[in-house]
Amino acid sequence: DIESAFRSVALEEGIGILEGEAIHNGVSDHDRENARKTDFRQRWQDIPDEVIENHATALCYMDAKGLRFNLPAYMRFALLHYDDRNSDCFDWTIYAVSKEQHDLDHEWAIFSETQKTRRLSR
Repeated sequence: DIESAFRSVALEEGIGILEGEAIHNGVSDHDRENARKTDFRQRWQDIPDEVIENHATALCYMDAKGLRFNLPAYMRFALLHYDDRNSDCFDWTIYAVSKEQHDLDHEWAIFSETQKTRRLSR
């Protein structure tokens, strides 16, 4: 369902995982721009599990386009590895898709109805 709902989503000019992590770490504008240039932008399906696992807090620093692009990768990782890994990204992913967060956050307006449904299905 996740794959289908988010199949053709690209990051566009949104904040990606590496840029989000750079913001979290308070790096210089130059280093943030370098992180942005090396971010995953075309296919969220190509983001390696290690990147997801090691950049849990990046979700907090993403804009709407970044969240729409990266969240399916985090959701997939959580579903595939919940029983075999101990990662902070599980908590951050659950928080990101929580009903309370959805109701308070206008960023979800960019998501299609199908994506919102897949995101909230548990």
